[in-house]
Amino acid sequence: MVNRLIKNPKTNSLFLLGPRGAGKSTWIKSHYLEGTHRNFYINLLNPKVEDHYRRNPESLSQEIQNKKYQWVIIDEIQKLPHLLDVVHDLIESMDQKFIMTGSSARKLKRGAANMLAGRAFVNYLFPFTAKEMGEKFDLDFSLQWGLLPKITHLSNEED
Repeated sequence: MVNRLIKNPKTNSLFLLGPRGAGKSTWIKSHYLEGTHRNFYINLLNPKVEDHYRRNPESLSQEIQNKKYQWVIIDEIQKLPHLLDVVHDLIESMDQKFIMTGSSARKLKRGAANMLAGRAFVNYLFPFTAKEMGEKFDLDFSLQWGLLPKITHLSNEED
């Protein structure tokens, strides 16, 4: 496993943006969903979950209303940008912290999404860097294939 050079947020909500396959969901799961964390996870890649929140965005408020989660994590937020208005309200009214991943900041902005001005930091997760790879870094390989996590874990060039 490669140790990513991204800081865990402590007190502020966060957008974690980057290209598909950069490891955003994997990073979230390893830092916020394993162990004894008290977090609420929403995976918008699941069609049933996406449909639920598309039809009833306000249900998010109801689902976390009387619970105090450390973090509410919304994976692939660009699929439902209008859900950000509910997030905004929950940050303001409940002081709830959110981590939202997405592969398309452009899609969010183009859809006039509420980018939570000042209420959520924006971090980017890119493919691995040479520093993150350490001794495993191979310049020729990275120039030929890139450093998306899935590619670096393949066992042979045919794959």
